[in-house]
Amino acid sequence: MLISLLKEVGYEPFPCSNGDTAWECLNRDSAPMIVLSDWRMPGIRGDALCRLIRQELPDKPVYIILVTAAQSGVESQILGLN
Repeated sequence: MLISLLKEVGYEPFPCSNGDTAWECLNRDSAPMIVLSDWRMPGIRGDALCRLIRQELPDKPVYIILVTAAQSGVESQILGLN
């Protein structure tokens, strides 16, 4: 549903089934500038993917939206921002 909505408003989504394929996609020359990631996913978790993006791709302007229904509280928010 989200992919259809993004296409409808003019975006070209690159859906990935896990964190590992998301990381591969982000290392391409045509990498997306916006990442919408779940916290819990197979392979590289969402919080770890955020850290990798910031550490390994500091020169690429990547905006990250990290979502989850599983984590809550200040500690989880800090983990997502680290």
